[in-house]
Order: sequence, then C-alpha cells, then structure tokens
Amino acid sequence: RTQVPFEFFGGYVGILGYELKQESSIHGKAVQNRHKSSQPDAFLIFSDRFVVWDRQESQLYIVALNTDSEALSLDTVQWFHRVENTACSVAETCRKQKQTNQQKATMKETKTRVHFEMERSRDEYIADIQQCLKEITQG
Repeated sequence: RTQVPFEFFGGYVGILGYELKQESSIHGKAVQNRHKSSQPDAFLIFSDRFVVWDRQESQLYIVALNTDSEALSLDTVQWFHRVENTACSVAETCRKQKQTNQQKATMKETKTRVHFEMERSRDEYIADIQQCLKEITQG
C-alpha cells in the first residue's frame, strides 16, 4: 500500500444539475423549474480506479481502491499496466515533440542570422528605380 499526497481516495464522482432544485423547497414552498433539460438531473459513478495528475510536482498517480485484506484483482493489475503504458507512451511522445520544437527554434534562430550583401550600391539602386519609373511613364 502506497500513500498518496492528496486526500481524494475515489468514491462517487459526477454531476448534479440545476434541475435538482425542484427536489428542494424554500420556506416550505416547492421550487419550480422554468426550463426542462433533456439531460439527467444527476449522474454519479463510483470511481474505484482513477488517475491524478499533480501539475505542480509533474507527477502522475495511478490509484485503485482496495482494502488491506484484498489482493488486487487481475483486471485491476491489467488496468494499471495499460494506464502506465499509455502514460509512458504519451510522455515519450511529448518528449520527442519538445525536442522537435527545440530543433525548429534553433533552425529559426539560424535563419534569422543570415547575412545579405547587396549587389548594387544604394545610389545605383535608386537610379534603377528612377529608370523603371521613367519607362513606366513612357508606357
């Protein structure tokens, strides 16, 4: 049994919709809904397996509920391996993408350092433009 540095240990998770307000009352008077939803008022599942990502510490926790007296089921052990393999695959893909992005950034830096030299002087360039304008004017 490994301790985790957070206080979520699984259990019921889900959504409770606003439509549940009709199950309550204010000062003994039933609350009515103006709108009806096609979605359920509540949806909960019992989460006995879950993954927690700690962004601050960049740690991934794969967690399954079980009592000290129980051995993990084969299904749970296989689930752990699947999740771990997927997480490692994603981490490897992210690592490769980061390397690729760093290489691209290096290439961009290299491209911005290219030095150009003009074939003509500034005066020659201006004279060429004036000649072009003269020829355009003459048709």
